[in-house]
Formats: sequence, structure tokens, C-alpha cells
Amino acid sequence: MARKGLIKIEKLNTRTMRYILTPQGLQEKSRLTYRYIRQSYRQILKINQVMDQLIAEQAEVLDGEAVILCGPADEIMEILTEYLKKKNISYMICPEAGSVNKLTVNNGRLILIWGDEEEEILEDSHQTVNIMNII
Repeated sequence: MARKGLIKIEKLNTRTMRYILTPQGLQEKSRLTYRYIRQSYRQILKINQVMDQLIAEQAEVLDGEAVILCGPADEIMEILTEYLKKKNISYMICPEAGSVNKLTVNNGRLILIWGDEEEEILEDSHQTVNIMNII
């Protein structure tokens, strides 16, 4: 990075060095940050488009039932919960795939997952959709 001119290295003493971001380094950091934000925004839009399509296809299955979100409490869960709130669709969060049976009264409920572990546990049961496989 120093050879590319992105940082400047100052030796303060025999054990300590200071790294200073150069104007060129700041420009590169800004470019990479902008690219990351654009990619993230595209992914959020893609998830929302997939959810629009999925909800339309699963209208019969939903029929007033709550969607079950089963997976880790991460960014994907936040995106999904915000989407469902915006669309006024009721939902329940199930942090562990093994406890889904306790939440479901019938096999008609739509269960959204976004991890491989949940997919293995819930395969062939209920109406389970791995959102990451669609995206």
C-alpha cells in the first residue's frame, strides 16, 4: 500500500510505526466504500423483489397466517422483518429450526430461512423457502 502511494509510514521509534492515509489512499478508500454501499443496496432491492414475487406466489398458503422467519438474527432477518412490516404481513421469529413445529398449527404456513443449517433441519416439512437460493 505504501508502494502504491495509498499510505505513508512514519517510524516513531524502534517499536512503533504510524500509518497515515494519503489523499490518494483516501480517494481509493472512498471509492471502495461507495462500491460496497451500492452492492449492498442492490442486494436489499433484490431481496425485496424476490419477496414481492414470493408473497404473490404464496398468497394461498399465507391466507392470514403469520410468516415464520427461521434463522440467525442478522442483516437478512432485519431486511425481511422490515419488508414484512412495510407490507403489513404478520410474522413470527423462530431462532431455532428445531422449534418450528411448536409454532406451526398446520403445515400451510410459509417458513422463510436463509441458512444451510435450517434447510437441512426443515427439509421436506412445511412450506419452507430458502430465500438465499432464490436470490
